[in-house]
Amino acid sequence: VAISGNWLFAGSLATTSNPATLHAFRRTGTATWNYEGRLSSPDGVDGQADGFGTSLALDDHLLLAGAAFRPRDEGRVFAYAHGRASTLSVPVFDPVAPVSGEPFIIDANASTASGNIAWTLDDGQNCVAMLSGGAGNCALSAVAGTRALIGRLLPQFLPDLPTTRMASLVVSKASSTVTLSATPAMRRPGETVTLSASVLAQAPGSGVPTGMVRFYDGDPVSATLLCEAPASAASCMATSDAIGTVAYQARYLGDTDFLAADSNVAAVEYTAWPVAVTVGEIVPALPQVHQVFAVAVAVTS
Repeated sequence: VAISGNWLFAGSLATTSNPATLHAFRRTGTATWNYEGRLSSPDGVDGQADGFGTSLALDDHLLLAGAAFRPRDEGRVFAYAHGRASTLSVPVFDPVAPVSGEPFIIDANASTASGNIAWTLDDGQNCVAMLSGGAGNCALSAVAGTRALIGRLLPQFLPDLPTTRMASLVVSKASSTVTLSATPAMRRPGETVTLSASVLAQAPGSGVPTGMVRFYDGDPVSATLLCEAPASAASCMATSDAIGTVAYQARYLGDTDFLAADSNVAAVEYTAWPVAVTVGEIVPALPQVHQVFAVAVAVTS
Protein backbone atom coordinates (compact mmCIF):
# COMPACT_ATOMS: atom_id res chain seq x y z
CA VAL A 1 0.00 0.00 0.00
CA ALA A 2 1.16 3.53 -0.80
CA ILE A 3 -0.57 6.77 0.10
CA SER A 4 0.20 10.38 -0.69
CA GLY A 5 -2.15 13.32 -0.41
CA ASN A 6 -5.57 12.23 -1.58
CA TRP A 7 -4.39 9.13 -3.46
CA LEU A 8 -3.98 5.56 -2.25
CA PHE A 9 -2.74 2.55 -4.23
CA ALA A 10 -3.09 -1.04 -3.01
CA GLY A 11 -1.63 -4.10 -4.71
CA SER A 12 -3.22 -7.51 -5.29
CA LEU A 13 -1.44 -10.73 -6.27
CA ALA A 14 -1.91 -12.55 -9.54
CA THR A 15 -4.76 -15.09 -9.80
CA THR A 16 -5.64 -17.75 -12.34
CA SER A 17 -7.79 -15.23 -14.19
CA ASN A 18 -5.94 -11.94 -13.65
CA PRO A 19 -2.34 -10.78 -13.44
CA ALA A 20 -1.14 -8.82 -10.47
CA THR A 21 -3.01 -5.52 -10.15
CA LEU A 22 -2.81 -2.14 -8.44
CA HIS A 23 -6.08 -0.58 -7.29
CA ALA A 24 -6.40 3.20 -7.08
CA PHE A 25 -8.51 5.09 -4.55
CA ARG A 26 -9.05 8.82 -4.26
CA ARG A 27 -10.19 10.70 -1.19
CA THR A 28 -13.02 13.14 -1.87
CA GLY A 29 -13.89 14.06 1.71
CA THR A 30 -12.38 13.82 5.14
CA ALA A 31 -13.08 10.10 5.36
CA THR A 32 -14.48 9.05 1.98
CA TRP A 33 -12.37 7.08 -0.48
CA ASN A 34 -13.67 6.37 -4.00
CA TYR A 35 -12.41 3.60 -6.23
CA GLU A 36 -10.86 5.17 -9.36
CA GLY A 37 -9.61 2.14 -11.32
CA ARG A 38 -6.75 -0.26 -11.54
CA LEU A 39 -3.33 -0.79 -13.12
CA SER A 40 -2.47 -4.31 -14.29
CA SER A 41 1.00 -5.77 -14.42
CA PRO A 42 2.58 -4.76 -17.74
CA ASP A 43 2.92 -7.90 -19.86
CA GLY A 44 1.74 -9.85 -16.85
CA VAL A 45 0.60 -13.46 -17.21
CA ASP A 46 -2.49 -14.77 -15.46
CA GLY A 47 -1.64 -17.00 -12.51
CA GLN A 48 2.05 -16.20 -12.69
CA ALA A 49 3.39 -14.20 -9.79
CA ASP A 50 5.82 -11.53 -10.83
CA GLY A 51 5.71 -9.48 -7.67
CA PHE A 52 4.11 -6.49 -9.38
CA GLY A 53 2.99 -4.08 -6.70
CA THR A 54 4.67 -5.80 -3.78
CA SER A 55 6.76 -2.66 -3.40
CA LEU A 56 5.18 0.75 -3.94
CA ALA A 57 6.28 4.37 -3.62
CA LEU A 58 3.93 7.30 -4.16
CA ASP A 59 4.94 10.94 -4.08
CA ASP A 60 2.47 13.54 -5.24
CA HIS A 61 1.90 12.72 -8.95
CA LEU A 62 4.49 9.94 -9.36
CA LEU A 63 3.97 6.26 -8.57
CA LEU A 64 6.70 3.62 -8.62
CA ALA A 65 5.67 -0.05 -8.65
CA GLY A 66 8.22 -2.84 -8.29
CA ALA A 67 7.98 -6.28 -9.93
CA ALA A 68 10.73 -8.29 -8.28
CA PHE A 69 9.89 -11.77 -9.57
CA ARG A 70 9.48 -11.31 -13.31
CA PRO A 71 10.75 -14.52 -14.93
CA ARG A 72 12.29 -12.87 -18.01
CA ASP A 73 14.59 -10.50 -16.17
CA GLU A 74 15.83 -9.71 -12.71
CA GLY A 75 13.02 -7.47 -11.64
CA ARG A 76 11.82 -4.12 -12.77
CA VAL A 77 10.35 -0.88 -11.49
CA PHE A 78 7.47 0.71 -13.42
CA ALA A 79 6.83 4.45 -13.17
CA TYR A 80 3.39 6.04 -13.56
CA ALA A 81 2.63 9.73 -13.67
CA HIS A 82 -0.74 11.18 -12.83
CA GLY A 83 -1.61 14.19 -14.95
CA ARG A 84 -4.51 16.49 -15.60
CA ALA A 85 -5.82 17.63 -18.93
CA SER A 86 -4.46 21.06 -19.83
CA THR A 87 -6.34 23.75 -21.70
CA LEU A 88 -4.61 26.10 -24.10
CA SER A 89 -6.63 29.24 -24.74
CA VAL A 90 -7.54 30.64 -28.14
CA PRO A 91 -4.63 32.97 -28.94
CA VAL A 92 -5.04 36.73 -29.16
CA PHE A 93 -3.13 38.45 -31.97
CA ASP A 94 -1.66 41.94 -31.84
CA PRO A 95 -2.27 43.53 -34.24
CA VAL A 96 -5.53 41.75 -34.95
CA ALA A 97 -5.20 42.23 -38.72
CA PRO A 98 -1.49 42.37 -39.65
CA VAL A 99 -0.24 43.00 -43.16
CA SER A 100 2.30 40.98 -45.10
CA GLY A 101 5.66 40.96 -43.36
CA GLU A 102 4.41 42.79 -40.27
CA PRO A 103 5.36 41.13 -36.95
CA PHE A 104 2.39 40.06 -34.86
CA ILE A 105 2.34 38.92 -31.25
CA ILE A 106 0.69 35.63 -30.30
CA ASP A 107 -0.64 35.83 -26.75
CA ALA A 108 -2.15 32.77 -25.05
CA ASN A 109 -2.47 31.19 -21.63
CA ALA A 110 -2.63 27.69 -20.21
CA SER A 111 -4.25 28.23 -16.82
CA THR A 112 -1.44 28.06 -14.25
CA ALA A 113 0.84 25.71 -16.18
CA SER A 114 4.57 26.36 -16.38
CA GLY A 115 6.81 25.54 -19.31
CA ASN A 116 6.28 27.00 -22.77
CA ILE A 117 4.02 27.10 -25.81
CA ALA A 118 5.61 26.40 -29.18
CA TRP A 119 3.74 28.08 -32.06
CA THR A 120 4.31 26.89 -35.63
CA LEU A 121 3.07 28.73 -38.73
CA ASP A 122 1.95 26.86 -41.85
CA ASP A 123 5.12 27.96 -43.68
CA GLY A 124 7.36 26.38 -41.02
CA GLN A 125 8.21 29.50 -39.02
CA ASN A 126 8.00 29.04 -35.29
CA CYS A 127 8.43 30.86 -32.01
CA VAL A 128 8.37 29.82 -28.36
CA ALA A 129 6.39 31.60 -25.65
CA MET A 130 7.81 31.10 -22.16
CA LEU A 131 4.99 30.82 -19.62
CA SER A 132 4.80 32.95 -16.50
CA GLY A 133 1.71 32.45 -14.38
CA GLY A 134 0.30 30.34 -17.19
CA ALA A 135 0.58 33.12 -19.80
CA GLY A 136 3.16 33.89 -22.45
CA ASN A 137 3.65 35.40 -25.89
CA CYS A 138 6.01 35.40 -28.85
CA ALA A 139 6.04 37.02 -32.29
CA LEU A 140 6.00 35.86 -35.92
CA SER A 141 5.36 37.43 -39.32
CA ALA A 142 3.67 36.00 -42.39
CA VAL A 143 2.85 36.67 -46.03
CA ALA A 144 -0.67 37.57 -47.10
CA GLY A 145 -3.50 35.04 -46.88
CA THR A 146 -5.36 33.03 -44.28
CA ARG A 147 -2.57 31.51 -42.22
CA ALA A 148 -2.88 28.42 -40.04
CA LEU A 149 -1.01 28.03 -36.75
CA ILE A 150 -0.68 25.25 -34.24
CA GLY A 151 0.31 25.81 -30.63
CA ARG A 152 1.83 23.03 -28.53
CA LEU A 153 1.79 23.35 -24.76
CA LEU A 154 4.90 21.73 -23.30
CA PRO A 155 4.47 21.77 -19.49
CA GLN A 156 7.53 21.79 -17.30
CA PHE A 157 5.99 19.86 -14.43
CA LEU A 158 3.22 17.42 -13.66
CA PRO A 159 0.27 17.26 -13.29
CA ASP A 160 -0.11 19.44 -16.41
CA LEU A 161 -0.11 17.41 -19.62
CA PRO A 162 0.85 18.47 -23.16
CA THR A 163 -1.92 19.69 -25.43
CA THR A 164 -2.35 21.50 -28.73
CA ARG A 165 -4.45 24.33 -30.10
CA MET A 166 -5.21 25.18 -33.74
CA ALA A 167 -5.72 28.79 -34.78
CA SER A 168 -5.93 30.89 -37.93
CA LEU A 169 -5.09 34.46 -38.81
CA VAL A 170 -5.92 36.62 -41.84
CA VAL A 171 -2.88 38.56 -43.10
CA SER A 172 -3.67 41.34 -45.57
CA LYS A 173 -1.56 42.68 -48.42
CA ALA A 174 0.90 45.40 -47.42
CA SER A 175 1.05 48.84 -49.02
CA SER A 176 3.92 49.73 -51.31
CA THR A 177 5.66 52.93 -52.38
CA VAL A 178 6.95 53.73 -55.87
CA THR A 179 9.65 56.34 -56.41
CA LEU A 180 10.23 57.45 -60.01
CA SER A 181 13.21 59.36 -61.36
CA ALA A 182 13.87 60.68 -64.87
CA THR A 183 17.38 61.50 -66.09
CA PRO A 184 18.38 63.86 -67.46
CA ALA A 185 15.68 66.34 -66.47
CA MET A 186 16.16 68.45 -69.62
CA ARG A 187 16.15 67.14 -73.18
CA ARG A 188 15.71 68.15 -76.79
CA PRO A 189 12.81 66.69 -78.79
CA GLY A 190 13.67 63.19 -79.98
CA GLU A 191 16.34 62.60 -77.33
CA THR A 192 15.81 59.80 -74.81
CA VAL A 193 15.49 59.93 -71.04
CA THR A 194 15.87 57.05 -68.61
CA LEU A 195 12.94 56.40 -66.30
CA SER A 196 13.78 54.35 -63.18
CA ALA A 197 11.28 53.17 -60.56
CA SER A 198 12.06 51.81 -57.10
CA VAL A 199 9.32 49.73 -55.44
CA LEU A 200 9.53 49.20 -51.68
CA ALA A 201 7.33 47.79 -48.92
CA GLN A 202 5.62 50.44 -46.83
CA ALA A 203 5.81 50.06 -43.04
CA PRO A 204 4.58 48.25 -41.06
CA GLY A 205 4.76 45.72 -43.90
CA SER A 206 8.05 44.26 -45.01
CA GLY A 207 9.46 42.10 -47.75
CA VAL A 208 10.39 42.57 -51.40
CA PRO A 209 7.59 43.48 -53.84
CA THR A 210 7.53 41.49 -57.07
CA GLY A 211 5.38 41.83 -60.18
CA MET A 212 5.45 44.47 -62.90
CA VAL A 213 5.78 48.26 -63.21
CA ARG A 214 4.25 50.25 -66.08
CA PHE A 215 5.56 53.62 -67.26
CA TYR A 216 3.36 56.38 -68.70
CA ASP A 217 3.87 59.82 -70.23
CA GLY A 218 1.36 61.28 -67.77
CA ASP A 219 -1.47 60.16 -65.49
CA PRO A 220 -1.68 56.32 -65.63
CA VAL A 221 -5.47 56.57 -65.91
CA SER A 222 -5.42 58.33 -69.28
CA ALA A 223 -1.84 58.64 -70.55
CA THR A 224 -0.03 56.51 -73.10
CA LEU A 225 1.66 53.32 -71.86
CA LEU A 226 5.33 53.53 -72.75
CA CYS A 227 6.70 50.22 -71.50
CA GLU A 228 6.51 47.59 -68.73
CA ALA A 229 9.32 46.14 -66.62
CA PRO A 230 9.77 43.84 -63.59
CA ALA A 231 9.66 45.58 -60.22
CA SER A 232 13.08 44.17 -59.36
CA ALA A 233 14.69 46.15 -62.22
CA ALA A 234 12.12 48.71 -63.32
CA SER A 235 13.47 51.05 -65.97
CA CYS A 236 12.31 52.42 -69.32
CA MET A 237 13.72 54.57 -72.13
CA ALA A 238 11.36 57.34 -73.20
CA THR A 239 11.34 60.32 -75.57
CA SER A 240 9.05 63.07 -76.82
CA ASP A 241 8.82 65.03 -80.04
CA ALA A 242 6.91 67.87 -78.40
CA ILE A 243 8.34 70.98 -76.83
CA GLY A 244 7.40 71.57 -73.22
CA THR A 245 7.14 69.62 -69.96
CA VAL A 246 6.27 65.93 -69.92
CA ALA A 247 5.15 64.62 -66.50
CA TYR A 248 6.12 60.93 -66.49
CA GLN A 249 4.56 58.56 -63.97
CA ALA A 250 4.83 54.85 -63.09
CA ARG A 251 2.31 52.38 -61.71
CA TYR A 252 3.22 49.24 -59.72
CA LEU A 253 0.64 46.55 -60.46
CA GLY A 254 0.99 44.72 -57.12
CA ASP A 255 1.47 41.02 -56.36
CA THR A 256 0.22 38.38 -53.93
CA ASP A 257 1.61 40.27 -50.92
CA PHE A 258 1.61 43.94 -51.92
CA LEU A 259 -1.03 46.39 -53.11
CA ALA A 260 -0.71 48.36 -56.34
CA ALA A 261 0.60 51.93 -56.12
CA ASP A 262 1.35 54.95 -58.31
CA SER A 263 4.61 56.84 -58.26
CA ASN A 264 5.42 60.49 -57.92
CA VAL A 265 5.56 62.65 -61.04
CA ALA A 266 8.99 62.95 -62.69
CA ALA A 267 9.04 65.97 -65.02
CA VAL A 268 11.30 66.35 -68.03
CA GLU A 269 11.59 69.67 -69.86
CA TYR A 270 11.92 69.30 -73.63
CA THR A 271 13.35 72.49 -75.18
CA ALA A 272 13.66 73.37 -78.85
CA TRP A 273 16.86 72.68 -80.67
CA PRO A 274 18.94 75.87 -81.20
CA VAL A 275 19.20 76.94 -84.85
CA ALA A 276 21.57 79.17 -86.86
CA VAL A 277 20.42 81.13 -89.94
CA THR A 278 23.10 82.02 -92.49
CA VAL A 279 22.42 84.38 -95.40
CA GLY A 280 24.36 83.36 -98.45
CA GLU A 281 24.81 84.74 -101.97
CA ILE A 282 22.43 87.40 -103.38
CA VAL A 283 21.77 87.15 -107.10
CA PRO A 284 22.13 89.59 -108.67
CA ALA A 285 24.55 91.11 -106.22
CA LEU A 286 23.31 94.67 -106.92
CA PRO A 287 19.65 94.43 -107.89
CA GLN A 288 17.84 97.47 -109.33
CA VAL A 289 14.66 98.99 -107.96
CA HIS A 290 11.74 96.61 -108.47
CA GLN A 291 14.11 93.94 -109.74
CA VAL A 292 13.57 90.41 -108.46
CA PHE A 293 16.58 88.92 -106.75
CA ALA A 294 17.36 85.60 -105.02
CA VAL A 295 18.88 85.09 -101.60
CA ALA A 296 20.40 81.78 -100.39
CA VAL A 297 19.51 81.12 -96.72
CA ALA A 298 20.90 78.17 -94.69
CA VAL A 299 19.27 77.06 -91.44
CA THR A 300 21.32 74.65 -89.27
CA SER A 301 20.88 73.20 -85.78
